[in-house]
Amino acid sequence: MKNGYTILIVILVLTAVGILIITTVNFLGVDETKMSLSQRDSGLGLYLSTACAEEALMRIRERATYTTSGLRILIDSARRYYCWFSVVNRDPPKYIYTRSEIANFPRNLEIKIESIERRTGRIKIGYWIEK
Repeated sequence: MKNGYTILIVILVLTAVGILIITTVNFLGVDETKMSLSQRDSGLGLYLSTACAEEALMRIRERATYTTSGLRILIDSARRYYCWFSVVNRDPPKYIYTRSEIANFPRNLEIKIESIERRTGRIKIGYWIEK
């Protein structure tokens, strides 16, 4: 009779340890998935902000006095990715401010343009930083 109880207790303890290990591994997997998705969204936000900055630079290259208080641009119509940019000051130093529209991970850039060669359209950037 004692051998039966001993085997039953060993089986219960092993089952409890197994359930504990499986639960821990599952929670770690969920956390890894959340971190992976967060990194993806954060990177996407930076790429969208950079795309807006490039769009603003192209518009400034076409017209050196270009300014706007805020413009929303559709980057990817299939996924409906948008970003915002504004260009401050008609003459250098000009500032470009961008913001991506990613719900949990908006990324902001600030770019300072020190000079613009009107003949060639070359733009000298003072800094390009993430805010």
